[in-house]
Amino acid sequence: MSNDTTIVLFSTADWNEPYWTNKQHTAQLLSKLGYSIVYVESIGLRAPKVGSAKDLKRIINRVATGMKTLIFGAEKKTNNLVVLSPLVVPNPKNHKVLKKLNDFLLNFLVKREIKKFSLGKLITWTYHPFILGLIGKIKSEKLIYHCVDDLSQVPGICESNFKKHEEKLLSLCDHVFVTTKSLEHRCSKLNDSVHYHSNVVDFDHFSKPSSSVNNLLDRVKNNVANKVVYHGVLSDFKVDFKLLFEVAKSCDDIDFYIIGQEREGQRNTDFLALQSLKNVHHLGYIPYSDLPDFLRYMDVGMLPTLLNEYTYSMFPMKYYEYVAAGLPVVSTALNFTEYTKNEALSVASSPEEFLNKILFHIGKGKLDPSTSRVIVGENTWMGRTKKMLSIIESKA
Repeated sequence: MSNDTTIVLFSTADWNEPYWTNKQHTAQLLSKLGYSIVYVESIGLRAPKVGSAKDLKRIINRVATGMKTLIFGAEKKTNNLVVLSPLVVPNPKNHKVLKKLNDFLLNFLVKREIKKFSLGKLITWTYHPFILGLIGKIKSEKLIYHCVDDLSQVPGICESNFKKHEEKLLSLCDHVFVTTKSLEHRCSKLNDSVHYHSNVVDFDHFSKPSSSVNNLLDRVKNNVANKVVYHGVLSDFKVDFKLLFEVAKSCDDIDFYIIGQEREGQRNTDFLALQSLKNVHHLGYIPYSDLPDFLRYMDVGMLPTLLNEYTYSMFPMKYYEYVAAGLPVVSTALNFTEYTKNEALSVASSPEEFLNKILFHIGKGKLDPSTSRVIVGENTWMGRTKKMLSIIESKA
């Protein structure tokens, strides 16, 4: 498929979210490969929470950006990538009038952006199933579903409604790409072209820190203690704060660094207790661009993930980020650990075992660059994207 192609990418994340995920990275890389990208921001998969300051702020921002988009068109990020903020009603569920209004607005906005590129071929690439009202109205050569999480298990999303839409989408897709074997198993029941490609990493970014200087980084650098780290959104339906507390309090000669912010509205008592320990340092949000500079001074990366219906289908992006930065990883028994076997990964099922695995990897030392490169292999943004594009381009 030549690069006279426009890809309309329906995301579950807004472009300017502080924590970039598969959606933004994939869109950016596809644009660098020469594809014209219409990045459609989240249409709201769950209803806004009453009393949520973050949701209220998001609604206000979306009304402002949505009106701007409606009047002036999508925001141009590069010559071939635009970001479309649709002015739609979030999570209309079974409200037929609202759903038709959303479909009408999305159809109008997307078609208007497609015409601006004036290119011949069109691909619809979605990260969620709530685009059924557009299929057939947008004349795509291929329909792609990139299933990177079990979104039906996210708090606030109606599981039955999501699965109903997803089942219909799966029956219509030309190709489905998944990031875990459990998602592959589920999607394969309704689609014959399901392909497993794990989450990936920008190897060069995480293996080659920039040596930036700031006071926070200096404090980490000058700490001579052994250091372990967790980075990411501090969500109490994903992170096992109780486990971290038990591990950290039983080993005060190791320093534990927590990078990230709690999700809005959360005040987890286990996380508060964790922060009270003298050997625990909560650094807050660190930009993606600066993460490698902090990881270079750590000894072990952690995946202290709760085991539930949502996390069962996770392949954490931070796993390969740790490895690329030279860090061995200690994880709880997530499903991905069953088929990801290498010297960098240890799995623990109790606080005692988690600590013992940390001590083992501290004693063994960090990964050398060649080992990191071998373990990551083709699991890079470029490697995975090219494999997906090869499948999309095939005639089968």
